[in-house]
Amino acid sequence: CRFFAPGKDFVRFGSQEELLDKVRYYLRQDREREEIARSGREKVSQVYNARNMWGYVFEKMGFGPPDWLTADPSYQTHKEVLDGLRKGNRGRLPSS
Repeated sequence: CRFFAPGKDFVRFGSQEELLDKVRYYLRQDREREEIARSGREKVSQVYNARNMWGYVFEKMGFGPPDWLTADPSYQTHKEVLDGLRKGNRGRLPSS
């Protein structure tokens, strides 16, 4: 869970009983449940989108990201995205 915070981006559980307790709890807590879902969804889309994944593939192959990718002002390298998450920065969410 390097980038995803328990209770903020997802809900952790350790047993079936704890899972059922949390399901019952979050079914009654609409606002809290929706906020956790929104936060997790935003973080996932920030890291795991087609643009960043292709950039990562090109970086790993030893090529720089292609011009069509870097021409987009919202493009961030995989490292930039992960560094931003480590610092808690969610300001720029690239679209997928």
